[in-house]
Parts: sequence; C-alpha cells; structure tokens
Amino acid sequence: MRAFRHADQGSNARATSALTAPLFQHSGELLIMLVGADDGGARTIEAGLSVIPGTRLVRHESLCDVAAKLDLAIADILILSCATLSVGVIDALRAANTDHPRPIIVFAEQDRREFTDEVIHAGVMSYVVGGLAESRVRPIVEVAVSRFKMFQRLCDERDKAKSDLAARKVIERAKGVLMERNKLSEADAYNTLRRSAMEEGRTIFEIANAVIAVTRLLKV
Repeated sequence: MRAFRHADQGSNARATSALTAPLFQHSGELLIMLVGADDGGARTIEAGLSVIPGTRLVRHESLCDVAAKLDLAIADILILSCATLSVGVIDALRAANTDHPRPIIVFAEQDRREFTDEVIHAGVMSYVVGGLAESRVRPIVEVAVSRFKMFQRLCDERDKAKSDLAARKVIERAKGVLMERNKLSEADAYNTLRRSAMEEGRTIFEIANAVIAVTRLLKV
C-alpha cells in the first residue's frame, strides 16, 4: 500500500469546480481513495488526480486489507481501477456505499455489460471502460461528484416529503382528538395546537405527539 499527498500546485486562481465546492459537512481537503494494482491504469488516474486542488490521495491495492478499510471509513471519494468488474467487487462497492455514501468511480479495462444494473445499484456515479487518459480523469471525477450531490439532494427531498407527510398525519390525528374531546371545530383544534406550541417553544408536531400520547394513557 502506498499513501501520499498530492500538493496543490499553488493555483488559488483556478476556477471553483464541483470538487472544490463543499462536498460534505466537514471543511478542508477532500480525501480521495484510489484502489487498484500498481499498473499503468492506476498511475494514469493518479497523475490525473494530481491537478485537482484541495485534495489528498491515498492508494491501496485492495479494498480488503486493514489499512484500506481504515481509509475507506473516512474517504470522501472512492475510485476503483480494475481489469474488469466481478460480483465480489460490486458487493464490496455496495457495502462501502452503504456504510458511508460518497461518489464512487470505476475505471475498468474491459466492459461487463451484464453488471450495468448492479453497478448503478451499488452507487457508482461514473463507470468508464477503456480509453483512459490523464486529461480525462479530472472531468470524470467532477461529473461523478456533481451526480452524487444531485442524487443526495433528491434523497433529502424524498426523506423530507416522507417526514412532512408523517407529521401531517400526526397533526391531523391530534386535531381529531381535540375536536372529539373538546367539541372544537377543525380550525379551533389547529389553533389550540399552534397556541400551545408557541407558548411552550415547541413545534406543532411535538405538541400533536404529546396530545396523542396523553390520549393513549387515558385509554389505559
């Protein structure tokens, strides 16, 4: 295993790219983990990554050794260089993405079209077969990072929509309890929840949950 840092060549004047924009919540340099045999392909990728500012690169020959697993736990971007994909490699990529979602890029010498769906489901943002050139590396990585950010935004929006829907259901249920017990109109029941939330410095959802919890206790 080789681990080393690519120093920025001192160009703060470079245009801000998808990589230099914030990727995760932490600040500072991005850790790129490159996995692959020490061959021409990996060295080409390594050279292409060297022109990207604000990054630190670590190299491993396998995802399975202990040192690689330690770096994998904190790597912001995972790049795999291989001759061809296999079921075992895809499973390893899927596990890496499950534990720590991040942009994953695969450079392969030979295509395995039967694995296309599996590659996508494993979270690979860019899958490049053959034709590798140093000048192509940075654009490919930047596109993968942009795709990852877009995918994360979509996931966040989906999760927020689900959360909002669940909250609305709880509020509607609490309104129903107040309407039945206190003989209130729907508008008055909602205003009661909102007033309580303002007085207690809590959200309407929290107050609605409390109303439902008390109702459960009274039924015991």
